[in-house]
Order: sequence, then C-alpha cells, then structure tokens
Amino acid sequence: MKILIIDDETIVRMGIRYAIPWEEYGYEIVGEASNGLEALELAKKYKPEIVLTDIVMPEMNGLDFIEKIKNELPFSKFIIFSCHDDIEFYRKAIKLGVREYIQKSCLTPQEILQAVNEIAKEINFEKIARNELKSEEINNINLIAEEEFLDFIIYGKKNYYQNFINYL
Repeated sequence: MKILIIDDETIVRMGIRYAIPWEEYGYEIVGEASNGLEALELAKKYKPEIVLTDIVMPEMNGLDFIEKIKNELPFSKFIIFSCHDDIEFYRKAIKLGVREYIQKSCLTPQEILQAVNEIAKEINFEKIARNELKSEEINNINLIAEEEFLDFIIYGKKNYYQNFINYL
C-alpha cells in the first residue's frame, strides 16, 4: 500500500519515514513533500492510498491539498498531524473526510502505525467491495478478517465486528 508524507519540517518527515520499518508491514513510502503544492504533483504521479499530512505549511496547507486532490484520488484516506488545536481545522478536516487527526505533541511511531494499519484494513475491505483485489490478496484478507472477528468475540472490539460484517 502506497503512502505519501507531507510536512514542511524535514525532521518530522524523516522521523515518520525512518522510525517505522514500513516495508515490513506491507507499505511503501512513495514520496515526501514540504507543502501541498509539491504534494499535488506527487499524489497525481504515485496515487497513494494513504496520505499523512501536516496542516499549516507554506504555499498550500494540508487541508487545501486534500480538498484539491480528493476528486483525483477518491479512494485515498488522509491522516492529519498538527501542532494546532483549532476547532476550525477539525471542522474542515471532518467535512473533507479525514480519517485521523493526531496532535504532533502525541505523535509516536506506534500511534502513526496503528492509525495507518486501521485505515489500511478499511481500504482493503473497500477494494474487495469494488472487486479490485487479486484472489491471493483476498485470501490474505480473509485470514485477517477471521482473526479480527475472533478479536471481537474475545475482546469485544466493535470496529472489528463492523469491518467483518461489511466484508461479508
């Protein structure tokens, strides 16, 4: 699954890219951008399924980027990480269908990976519904869905149950 990272702070981009062994989890970082304008070109070229973006950046902010690219990447999912705790940012993010909004002060590799993994599951279930996966990919997801259903039975996790029901 392809991921694009957008942040005007080089150290944040590098941290996200190198703190997690993405390939071990089946992800590919297809690019990094320091603002929304750069990201538009990368997103059009690589068609990432998951985009990790800051909000406040020069030239084009993350929310404006999402608004501009959503029509070209209708099935992509977005995770925002930001230092800003502004209700207007939250509102616009919700309207744009952003899946996660993480405060940078709380940003850890584990939290990022957890958010990406949850969104990746959702994307895979949607791909099954659109008949976009090969049979061997579906078999791998079947195993995951069975494990998630068992997690629900054992731990009572409603989101796993809903994904399993949606999958059926």
